Amino acid sequence: MSNNSNSSPALTDCTFTDNSAALGGGMYNSTSSPTLTDCVACENSPDQISGSFTDIDSCISESCLDCDFGNQCIGDLNDDDAVDAADLGILLIAMGSSDPRADFNEDGEVSGADLGLLLNAWGPCD
Repeated sequence: MSNNSNSSPALTDCTFTDNSAALGGGMYNSTSSPTLTDCVACENSPDQISGSFTDIDSCISESCLDCDFGNQCIGDLNDDDAVDAADLGILLIAMGSSDPRADFNEDGEVSGADLGLLLNAWGPCD
């Protein structure tokens, strides 16, 4: 993502992973002031984010394994304290990607194994 010309985007619950660019693999900011809230930027190259930004409870790290995504339980992708159809929809959209929020078994790919973990956790979080 490239932010220029005094822009000030507000991003919430976004994930920037496995990207590359000449500057700021996840995000490049020039004369802009974006605000990232509960976002993740990891495993981008050469940098996660280049330029200034405001960080509110985000994880900006070289490794996605360093990020705690705040889920109360495996499968609760929308943090509503239950694993339900909304979480299933989020997982299905992420299927085949490397989205760390939905990669419950941390093998680098959202796959049927992650779907199995979500279905096994179906219901309210303990």
